[in-house]
Amino acid sequence: MEVIECIKTRKSIRKFRHDPVPKNILTEIINTAQWSPSYKN
Repeated sequence: MEVIECIKTRKSIRKFRHDPVPKNILTEIINTAQWSPSYKN
């Protein structure tokens, strides 16, 4: 997904499913989040 498309199509999620998230997907999300900026960088 391109960055512009991601920004334009973002939405707030207020209701979640009870299905468990596979461990490999959680690992990928956590590893990717490490690259996000923080206010102390």
